[in-house]
Amino acid sequence: SSFLGSVVSPLFTSTPELAVLLISVLLYGREGGEVGAGTVLGEPFMIKTMAIVLVLLAAAAGSALGARGRGVSVDRELWVPYAFFTILYPLVVLPAALPASRIPVAATLAASYIAYAYAMSRRRGSPLEAEGPAILERALGGSRAAIALQLAASVPLLLVGSRALVGSTVDLSRALGIPTISLSIILVPLATALPETLSSMIWAFRGRDTLAVGALVGEAVMFSTVYPALGILLTDWALNAAAMFSVAATELASTVILWQVRSGRLGPISAAVGLALYAAYALVVGIAA
Repeated sequence: SSFLGSVVSPLFTSTPELAVLLISVLLYGREGGEVGAGTVLGEPFMIKTMAIVLVLLAAAAGSALGARGRGVSVDRELWVPYAFFTILYPLVVLPAALPASRIPVAATLAASYIAYAYAMSRRRGSPLEAEGPAILERALGGSRAAIALQLAASVPLLLVGSRALVGSTVDLSRALGIPTISLSIILVPLATALPETLSSMIWAFRGRDTLAVGALVGEAVMFSTVYPALGILLTDWALNAAAMFSVAATELASTVILWQVRSGRLGPISAAVGLALYAAYALVVGIAA
C-alpha cells in the first residue's frame, strides 16, 4: 500500500496542479509565473496543514458512524517518504537566494524523486498492497471504453478550468493588493488539492488509514521534488516573505506528522499544529496586504 498510495496515486491526482503550472507560465507571463510558483509551494502547505485536519475529521466521523474503529493507525513504513520530504523540501528556497543554483537544485530534486519511486517500489509485503490493482480498477471506472471516455471529457475541462483559475487568481490579487504568489499559495490548492484530499478522506472514513495518509505524503513528495524542479526552471522563482513563511510552516508541520507516523498513529496534535500554521499564514498575508 505504501507504493500504491505514495507513488501511483499521486501521478493521477496531481494533474490539476500540473495543468495550472503549465497554463500559468505559458499564458500569463510574470504574474502567471507567480501563480505557478504559488501552486508548487501551496500544495504541500495545504496537504501538511488542512488536508491532515480533514482526514482526521473523516476518520472521526467514520468511527462515530460505526464504519471503522477508533484512532488513526498507519504503517510505520510511511515514515520513509515523510522523512524524504522533510529533508528535501527546504532546498526549494535555495534558487531564490542563489540563482546560480537553479539547474543543480532542479536536477537534484528530479533525480531524488526517481530514486524515491524506485525505493518505494521495493518496499512490498503489506496486506493492503495486494488490493492495489482492484482499488485502481474501481478508481478508474471499470471498462477501457469508460476510461477512454472519461479521459476525453476530463482533459478539455481540466484545461479550461485551470485557465479560469489562473486568470481569476491574477485578477483577485490585483483587486486585493496582495502579491500573486502569496494569494496563490492559499487559494489555488483549495481547488487543485481536492482530488487527493477527497480520496484520502474516503479511505480514512472506511478505515484504510495507510492508504489515506500515503496518498497525501506521495503528493507532498512530488511537490518537494518534481514540481519544484519544474517551477524553478519555468518561472522566475522569486519567493517573497510570505512564500518563505509557507516553506517554514510546511517544514514544521511535516516534522510533527513525521514524529506521529513514526509511532504508527496520527492524532490531534497534527491537526492542532496544522490549523495553527494555516491560520498564521493567512494572518501574515493579511497583515502584508
